[in-house]
Amino acid sequence: MERKKIITLDRAHIRRKESFPFVMGDANGSFIYDVNGKQYLDFMAGLYGCVAVGWKEKSVVSAMSEQMNQFNFAPDRCPSEICSKLAKAITTLTPNNLSVCLRATSGSEANDLVIKAVRASSTKSGFVAMRDAYHGQTIGSLSLGDKNSVKDRIGPLMPGVKRVEFPYCYRCKWSTNCSMQCLNQVSYVLEKGKSAALILEPVQGVGAVVPPKQYMKQLRSICSENNVYLVFDEVITGFGRMGELFATNFFNVKPDLMVLGKGLSSGYAPISSVVVSKKVSKDLGGSGNTTTFGWNPICAAAAYSNIKFLVKNKLPQKAKKSGKFFKKRIAEIIENKYVGEIRGEGLIFGIELVKNKLTKKPSADIANKIYSECLKKGLFLATDGRFENTLMITPPLIITKDELDKGISIIEDVLKKF
Repeated sequence: MERKKIITLDRAHIRRKESFPFVMGDANGSFIYDVNGKQYLDFMAGLYGCVAVGWKEKSVVSAMSEQMNQFNFAPDRCPSEICSKLAKAITTLTPNNLSVCLRATSGSEANDLVIKAVRASSTKSGFVAMRDAYHGQTIGSLSLGDKNSVKDRIGPLMPGVKRVEFPYCYRCKWSTNCSMQCLNQVSYVLEKGKSAALILEPVQGVGAVVPPKQYMKQLRSICSENNVYLVFDEVITGFGRMGELFATNFFNVKPDLMVLGKGLSSGYAPISSVVVSKKVSKDLGGSGNTTTFGWNPICAAAAYSNIKFLVKNKLPQKAKKSGKFFKKRIAEIIENKYVGEIRGEGLIFGIELVKNKLTKKPSADIANKIYSECLKKGLFLATDGRFENTLMITPPLIITKDELDKGISIIEDVLKKF
């Protein structure tokens, strides 16, 4: 079908936030091709690191096909070999205090499960969540999240959510000399005794903001002291994105609940999970995770094969090595007058653009222009951040050094125009 006709049908019958200026026709490895054959180097792994093992990985496609030829559906109460193997694979890799998988189909749905699981296992019902957080699009996950314009139009949302500052050091509201005031704010809120859990993305997907390791360690202590569950939403960071299997490994901090999504199947099938302790699972009860499509066997086959590929090919280690190269190479653009900060770990990076380095006044306009010019040159990335002024970079973990270098060169060439 011709590009123009596809776009016409799409706009007439599908609701989207906005449309990318290209129509997907094919993809392979670290590249996307539009319906006219134009090649784009994928610096987003589809969407915020989703396609971790790259496009068209044969072992994952084969596993899905084999499962489809065996049986394509399993009733909720019916165990299956593939789901059991997947659960074992996940809980072998996650912290040893987390041994049970709750089943879901998306990050949004999984974060709704978090709300149910936490409330079933606590005498309290409130949540503490971060400024700029994103946890999904359901009513529950929107309530936990912060940065979404639709929230203003669909309220009231879930009550009992307190908002605290994320350690966004580049734009610290207290001081340029870090005194961890953001942790004092957390302590103040938790000491009021109404919160059952604190949820956060270990690295915020909105802007690729990485907190100091010491912050995460102290956050763990504060939650433990106040008998509050610590929830890591690792939908983006999970399965190698930060150069470790999980952010929990990177920060050396054990959460009480852990949300997994995008990298779980690398986008080959809709599947997610909340990994919890036996106590939390027992308190929730069997009916608390009844689901028709959660962990469909074909999706489970995709996820299980994906995890095997990730581990066998040491993709977290590869991401760490690639991230070091990226940091060193991309640092050459920091002198550009519009580049305020470059931040990230492993293969999740953000380049924050400003109108003035001294005042740090954000520039979404420059970010959008750079994004558009990069697309014209065959580089697919995204803009996001508190002020929509950050170039987001989350390529497939299989990306090569030459491919990274090519993408950085495009960004450099585009920046020279401004």
